[in-house]
Amino acid sequence: LTAGQFGEVLKYTLLPQDATNKTVIWSSDKLEIATVSNSGLVNPLTTGTAVIKAKSVDGGFEATCTVTVKPATKTINVQSVSISPSPLHLSTGDKPYALKAQVLPLNASNKTVIWSIDNSAVASINATTGLVTPKTRGTTQITATADNGKIAKCELRVQSSAKKLSDIKLNGVTLTGFNADKTEYFIDNFTANQQVSLSATVNPADYSSAKINGSDASQTLTLKQGVNKFVIAVTAEDQSIANYVVNLNVPIPVDGTPVTIDASTNKTMQIPPSLTADKTLSITIDKTVKDAELILGTPVTETGKTSISVAGALSFKVENIGTSAVTVDMPAGVKVSANATSLWNGKIALPVVSQTSQQTAVEVGVPGMELTFDKPVKIVIPGMAGKSVKWSNGTTVQEVTKVLSGNSAEIARTELINGVREGKVNAGNDLVIWTTHFTEFIAYVPVPSNNTKPDREEHKNSGSNGSSSTSNSSSTAPSSSAVPTATTAPVLPVTTNTAVTPAKASAATLVNPFKDLNQHWAKDSILKMVQKQAISGNPDGNFAPNKAITRAEFVSMLVKTLSLTDSSDHVFKDTTEHWASPAIQIAFANGLVSGYADGSFKPEAPVTREEMAIMIVKAKQLSSTTSTVQTFKDQSQISSWAMEAIQVITSNKLMNGYADNSFRPKKPATRAEAATIVSQLIQ
Repeated sequence: LTAGQFGEVLKYTLLPQDATNKTVIWSSDKLEIATVSNSGLVNPLTTGTAVIKAKSVDGGFEATCTVTVKPATKTINVQSVSISPSPLHLSTGDKPYALKAQVLPLNASNKTVIWSIDNSAVASINATTGLVTPKTRGTTQITATADNGKIAKCELRVQSSAKKLSDIKLNGVTLTGFNADKTEYFIDNFTANQQVSLSATVNPADYSSAKINGSDASQTLTLKQGVNKFVIAVTAEDQSIANYVVNLNVPIPVDGTPVTIDASTNKTMQIPPSLTADKTLSITIDKTVKDAELILGTPVTETGKTSISVAGALSFKVENIGTSAVTVDMPAGVKVSANATSLWNGKIALPVVSQTSQQTAVEVGVPGMELTFDKPVKIVIPGMAGKSVKWSNGTTVQEVTKVLSGNSAEIARTELINGVREGKVNAGNDLVIWTTHFTEFIAYVPVPSNNTKPDREEHKNSGSNGSSSTSNSSSTAPSSSAVPTATTAPVLPVTTNTAVTPAKASAATLVNPFKDLNQHWAKDSILKMVQKQAISGNPDGNFAPNKAITRAEFVSMLVKTLSLTDSSDHVFKDTTEHWASPAIQIAFANGLVSGYADGSFKPEAPVTREEMAIMIVKAKQLSSTTSTVQTFKDQSQISSWAMEAIQVITSNKLMNGYADNSFRPKKPATRAEAATIVSQLIQ
């Protein structure tokens, strides 16, 4: 018992139970420590031990109980309560946010508070944990109450967010089935030269603006053959931005009428329903067009993949390449498939051809994604008969060694077996490639082994002084055998990549310990990160700049670069023993990462460009620097949770799109790209 507090009633048992006189007399051997009443109620007075005795009147039988009295505890009352943060600003659609209550003094006996909210229509709050879940736009008060009645109040303001947009109405076009999470819409059966007047209104009305193709005013569009695309950019009260792409389709003919894509036409076409098995859709692409695409249809989910079956044949021709055209022919009835996890939207990029004096490269399909076919597809590269061929998917480069016995679909079908997916054959002066997957194919003249400068323009970017800065990739192979070099792989096609901007640094202050960085475009940025001990190379003396960076490596680099320290006890189920677990815990505590629904983090998975963008935006708490909305041709491939972050990071010029106006959100970032972008955070 505790001195000075309520005591307890002792109970006794007499046998036999039917005894005539059950009266007992209670006594204490130390009345200064504890007393006992006639009913057995023990009253603790001061610290010590007393023996309480019960003695029966009939027969004098005794029983004892030792009572220990503990010192009285001093109650320390709560003097004040405060709430952090206060005020609290949330947006509709935000995840629940946990408020924190600071109770003083720190040694108060009871630091428990009860949370309440004045208007539960605006938000709800967990009375025990203080977890606030925003519901609708409005302002209300949140109260934290201590056990002795001390209170603290916090104003909560919930703003409208583009994440909770309920509807878009267009004047001139019927947009049905709107869903804020659906970012692209397709409306069919318009006619060429038809004029459509457009203006947009949004619901709820407290959104600050809705622009069409960057303009507040109504617009009149004259539709061209193919897919006419416009973007509705909604800026909400909380300044979040949501982009919705609306496509108005003018069907293309399959009656033999030429279909041409050049600088004056739409760059996106859709296969019309009239393309039956007995017809061929032929599209000619001018060589200057780098962002043409064809919508095959809506993918159907199958086991482990999504697929589209194309009824008729497809023939693509890239004009003005040398003296002849590069052609790509897909047979009627071919099934095109992608891995189910790649979230393919049914579009393919039409052929893009690059040439140098040494090589011709043809890229077709979807950047950063592999498409496969159940029937061989034919690619003809004019004037390259007898040349070597390799294919590349951005991370892997592989020689095409299979030589087919003839140039026909039937021969290709029977000879591309047992895991062989592509073969080559000469047809006069032309090189013919038969393949069952789309990627980049490169026909080239092999470079001698003593050539230390590949015929490749790795990156071309604007320097800080406005001049052009060009660097060649190293001729020494990185640790990853998948990365091509001048001595072990073909020279790759000339490309212009504006996805990252290399940092400028003084070469005199940065010592290069890596064998594969001497001529690399990102050398200065990489060495800057190495100097900061944010990233390191491999034991073999290479840095492997072109290797994909893992989620663990990127998080570790970001945490070290920004000197983040606040940590968390949260450990993902697959990071308990991982080398980067401390950095991942810090990233979680700072709200940079949240992991997957199954409780995993997937530390060894490559970090994608959209994942990288959202982590950087959160880490630096960036906001958009412009009201102009940048739209990429692969906008529909950007995850809804990453759209705002990509808009913010591109407006801050930390990341950019590629030369073909794609962002390639699902593309794994390389170690060089990641180091370049993160290095800009500390310039």
